[in-house]
Amino acid sequence: MKPRHLLSLLAISSLLFTAAPAWAADGDLAISSTDLNFSTDSYLEGNTIRIWASVHNNSGNDLLGTVHFTANGAQIGSDQPISALAGKTDDVFVDWVPAIYGSYTIKATIQPWDNNGDNPDNNSASKSAYVDQDTDHDGYANSVDNDDDGDGSGDTIDAFPLNNKETTDTDGDSTGDNEDTDDDNDGTLDIADAFPLDPNFTADTDKDGTPDESDDDIDGEGLSNEEEESLGTDPTLTDTDGDKVDDKNDPFPLDPQEWSDVDQDGTGDNSDEDIDGDGLKNSEDGDPSNPAPVAQIDQSVVIANVGDTVTFNASNSVDDAGIVKYIWQFGDNPEDTVEGANVTRTFDTKGFQTATLTVFDENGQSDSSSVDVHIFDYAFVMKAMAFSLLLLLLAFYLLYRYNRRALRSKKLITSPKSAAKPTSKKKK
Repeated sequence: MKPRHLLSLLAISSLLFTAAPAWAADGDLAISSTDLNFSTDSYLEGNTIRIWASVHNNSGNDLLGTVHFTANGAQIGSDQPISALAGKTDDVFVDWVPAIYGSYTIKATIQPWDNNGDNPDNNSASKSAYVDQDTDHDGYANSVDNDDDGDGSGDTIDAFPLNNKETTDTDGDSTGDNEDTDDDNDGTLDIADAFPLDPNFTADTDKDGTPDESDDDIDGEGLSNEEEESLGTDPTLTDTDGDKVDDKNDPFPLDPQEWSDVDQDGTGDNSDEDIDGDGLKNSEDGDPSNPAPVAQIDQSVVIANVGDTVTFNASNSVDDAGIVKYIWQFGDNPEDTVEGANVTRTFDTKGFQTATLTVFDENGQSDSSSVDVHIFDYAFVMKAMAFSLLLLLLAFYLLYRYNRRALRSKKLITSPKSAAKPTSKKKK
């Protein structure tokens, strides 16, 4: 605040408490339109404009008063005190923020503290101002602004270029999507519409982004609509019978009393006397829901030569919780055992024997499987075959010699008869 304004305030305050005001005197305070000025030549709505008023003291006395500012009759700020020395000028100002665009008349009116000698005809001055529209108050008039409402959506693509809360009107009903409760105008409120911007679709039961009308698996539990139709289940429900197990994993999707079949025998566990199908009734089974493991040996029969090392594979054996032990027994000797899913064994003697696999699960349940093992001495076999071949060749040779001799003997016997020729007698 200027010192003279502070002095004016002090003087006015003193006038309130003294009977004889020290600064009260006859004189004339005056203002004209040229004494009314603005801080800018560009007037934009929502932007601050400072208005200056210069008050002249046309007398030889020091004068006090206030200046009242208005815009189209509405007061701007508060009255500003003035203290003009004799023959001098005092300047005051207010800040004006026009709320809307349009034409305004700005007026400054002097209110002298003492009207004696004051000319009321020069106590006010006015100026006209046109405030340009600047919707987003960014300092650029809408006429040159590409985004009038400053919402980030350019005016050319903004359905509501002067409303920063709306940019789109999907259904063209003149209500922006943010305010519209049914953006696509399909009769389903946005809050219940899986596709609020598409009037052709409203539902997406499994929330996979594909409308139910074109979804092959409406409820998304893994069964196609055709499969559900075949099963008789509801394609829009993941759990048709309501037993808290979805239709795909429920062996009895239409029976709310059954939802599991551990041994897969077609009888639900709740009514199956042997749930795990291990041959023991539930009342006799320490773990009725735990089926016994199944021993599987890759080979159906093993044929090897003496001295060969054979690998036995039991990795295809199965159990619902996993097999914890593999025991192999070779032959009839119970002590001749090896442990492991895959084991190797070298056979030193020929003959026939059996390899037996026994697998155990975590509860000690077991299952066994066997494979026949045939061990041959191929060297002996080859020698025997070679000896047999020699015998066969010798037999053929002897038979050949015998046949040749027999044939020769037969020719000798028949040769004189066949060689005899009749003799002709010559006449002498």
